[in-house]
Amino acid sequence: FSRERDGGSSFALHEVVARSVRMQRMAVAGRIGIDEAVEWDGHVAGHRGRVEQVLANLLSNASQAVSSVPGGRVRVGLEAADGLAAVRVLDNGPGVPEDLRERIFEPFVTTKPEGEGTGLGLAISRRLAAGMGGRLYLEPVPGDSGACFVLELPVANVGRPEVPAAVA
Repeated sequence: FSRERDGGSSFALHEVVARSVRMQRMAVAGRIGIDEAVEWDGHVAGHRGRVEQVLANLLSNASQAVSSVPGGRVRVGLEAADGLAAVRVLDNGPGVPEDLRERIFEPFVTTKPEGEGTGLGLAISRRLAAGMGGRLYLEPVPGDSGACFVLELPVANVGRPEVPAAVA
């Protein structure tokens, strides 16, 4: 399904988001607009490579969804609250059909035409997010126009001293 590696650390999520957006912009070569709104610059606990894989999948899916939409745009936002960092990938494409919304993270389920996708990207991405203590979900979009996928990861306690255990 996907490779698993031991280890993990904390890293600056905004740097991974910026790199992923930059790479996707190169891939689409100006055919669609990709906007970035970073409102948080802290660290998350997890695996940098796995987060890059999830973001690459979400950005690629969103870019493909808007590729035939006049004025197609993808917006990537990063914010944090209550110990979780959230990366939102929102597009103004056709969205996820209602009959697939409950199953979109199941293996082999896809919105792409036959022969253009395996239906494994979101299933693997959700598994990777869960393996890091996070989650990946589809968020309702106001007006039901487009799709919004959210990757949540735990904020790391970087720079905070460890509280020693009580000595008996």
